[in-house]
Amino acid sequence: MLRLLNVNPPEYYPIIDKLFAGRIREAVEAFGASLEELTVLVQPEERVLNLVFLLKVRGLRRFLSMEVDPFVYGLLEKLASDATETLGKVYGVRFSISGFKVVDEGPEEARPEKTPKLIVNGPEKIKETLERLGKGLVITLREWNVEFSALAVTVPFEEPHVLTIVLRTDRLLSPEEKGELEKKIRYKAGTYIKTLTKRVFPLEVKIIDPEDKALASILKRKVEIEKEAEELAQSEEVRELMGLLRKGTPGS
Repeated sequence: MLRLLNVNPPEYYPIIDKLFAGRIREAVEAFGASLEELTVLVQPEERVLNLVFLLKVRGLRRFLSMEVDPFVYGLLEKLASDATETLGKVYGVRFSISGFKVVDEGPEEARPEKTPKLIVNGPEKIKETLERLGKGLVITLREWNVEFSALAVTVPFEEPHVLTIVLRTDRLLSPEEKGELEKKIRYKAGTYIKTLTKRVFPLEVKIIDPEDKALASILKRKVEIEKEAEELAQSEEVRELMGLLRKGTPGS
């Protein structure tokens, strides 16, 4: 659950929390940034739930070299489509993105050209370990002559603690090159983290080149989305709320 999630009308909080907030946070954290606050305005119109999002983030622009707004719009559209295909199908409701705004809470950090940026994000008790892992990977990538602008090493603050490594390359890579580099990074990172912690972390590696938005790989698997939607559909509160859509617009 996102701590700073505001939903208006508040009746829609469980739906936004389950189907949108967590996955938005996951996508932002995968880039080594953080979602500071999320406000969602729900505007029911017959069988359509029009959604307006305000995202307050910190550090997203320093890693995401592509335009932030198209990235966020693509993310929200994907989430709305998944919500329509899962919970929406149960009640005959469609989710639609009516608008959004992204506010960056932190200024971009100036850094010398050609100096790769290391971004570390995770629970305080393992933050130092993640930083050592990131520094080791930076050295290794340079030894491999990989041209990259940023490396993010992140572990979610809540379970499951999956170690995610995102590498932003400076040039386009073929699928074969990406696959090979992912394998090498996975092996090296696994060796490092086991040496540092004496334990094995679930590990994900994502490589983003200048034309890769990587939305699909960042989002949760479809089966997890369907499970969350099923839990919502069984909620008496949600059933009553969706039933009201046939009679009017709750909270309007």
